[in-house]
Amino acid sequence: MSFTEALEKAKAEYSKGPTCTVALILKSHPDADEIKASIEERGIPGTVIARALEATGSKVKAEAIQRHRRGACGCGRP
Repeated sequence: MSFTEALEKAKAEYSKGPTCTVALILKSHPDADEIKASIEERGIPGTVIARALEATGSKVKAEAIQRHRRGACGCGRP
């Protein structure tokens, strides 16, 4: 196998990490629209959103909220 072939195979199998926790919550939470709006509202700190989500039974860290806001997570959000 050539390097080019091996590289293409490796790229096809590459995973950027675990699935974005925020994206998983948005897919399954009954208040997903409200959660998404709060994430888009930059005036609400990620820590506040994380605490509110934890109070509703969704475990997420504030850092995950911030990564999702920046588009630096693995969910493919632009």
